[in-house]
Amino acid sequence: MGKKTAKRLNNRLTAALSVAAMVLATGSLVAMGLRFSFNGESTYRYGFLLAALLAAAIICAARALHEATPKLPREPRVVTFFAETSYGVFLFHWPLYVVFSNVFAQNWLASLLTFAISLGLASMTFYGLEPVLHGKKPWKRHHVLLKTLYPAAGFLVLLGIAGSAQVFARAPVINDLETPIMVGNIYQDAESVAALEKRVAAIPAEPVKDRGRPLFWADAVHDPSLAEDDAWTPSVTIDSIPGGVSFLGDSVSLGADRLLRRAIPGVHVDSAVSRLLKDGRELLLEWQADGSLREVVVIALGANDGGGEWQAQIDGMLEELPAGCRVVFVTPYLGRPAPGLEDKAIASYFRQLAQELPYVTVADWASIVAKNPDYLASDHTHLGGEKAAQAYVNTVLQAIAEAGGKEGKR
Repeated sequence: MGKKTAKRLNNRLTAALSVAAMVLATGSLVAMGLRFSFNGESTYRYGFLLAALLAAAIICAARALHEATPKLPREPRVVTFFAETSYGVFLFHWPLYVVFSNVFAQNWLASLLTFAISLGLASMTFYGLEPVLHGKKPWKRHHVLLKTLYPAAGFLVLLGIAGSAQVFARAPVINDLETPIMVGNIYQDAESVAALEKRVAAIPAEPVKDRGRPLFWADAVHDPSLAEDDAWTPSVTIDSIPGGVSFLGDSVSLGADRLLRRAIPGVHVDSAVSRLLKDGRELLLEWQADGSLREVVVIALGANDGGGEWQAQIDGMLEELPAGCRVVFVTPYLGRPAPGLEDKAIASYFRQLAQELPYVTVADWASIVAKNPDYLASDHTHLGGEKAAQAYVNTVLQAIAEAGGKEGKR
């Protein structure tokens, strides 16, 4: 066998292996995109690293294929075009997607617009701007095209500057989404400082082993007032809760922190931005260990979870809670679907648990806010003002009152 023949066979083998590696790596990346979620623990443990290695394998395989097929004709122009503009698309796509995903409820529409505009901006940058920065004159080569693109680009830049100036001029210092979260954090910090000054930890009124009797509630029920002032009266007035209430929430409940403390006697509230079910489960164990866990446990989590791990966390919470506890789950709600998050499935599971377990009650915030979207802030998830906070607290109060007539965990 001659050297040329051996080289030709070697190139064919290299080409075949390169194509196989590219197909396998690409298929693996697609499968990972379907399997891993942005909020999943496994994504951060090894998902990103594996994705980077697969991408590197595709690049190396493509280079090997190029070297093994020197006599093949040049790539089709469309392939060259996407290769030249791909980096520009990478730079432009994310801010555009953030904007469009908050404007359109349909994720496919937001993605399509993001791709189209990113590709257009990347093309203008690569063929029109970069050559100028390198001292070239692209308008001589693409005279007709750039004669249209340059004025269009200039107009878009001026329009963007004018629009940005208008947004900045009209934007409040703190918007309706940030305000309730900030206020909630302040109330929680104040409670922590007070507890530190008194040098006492929050402890239950009774040991768990002595619980089990019904809770006592006031019979007075009032019509909820939607007035945005201190005259608001909760829909259910609770005089006392012998075993106390522990409230565990995320950034949604932070918007109602002040009213929760006002409406629930002696409540211990702990809400935090971006809190996952896993984090809540760990905090419940800490409360049990230091003796501060109350008899009624309100869990307002699930808006930040997905990836298939959430059910195990919920089941773990229920299993680890001590006997005598009553659990209230507040159903999460996302007004706009978010990739990887499973708020609807989690809300459905909360409702299922309330049907199956006698010590579990549901505060169905998801059902209420779905009928009253005006309760939500601009992100269609968090509480959008005082009326929303009042409705949220009323929902929680009614569930706590219902839980008071049930037996505790055995």
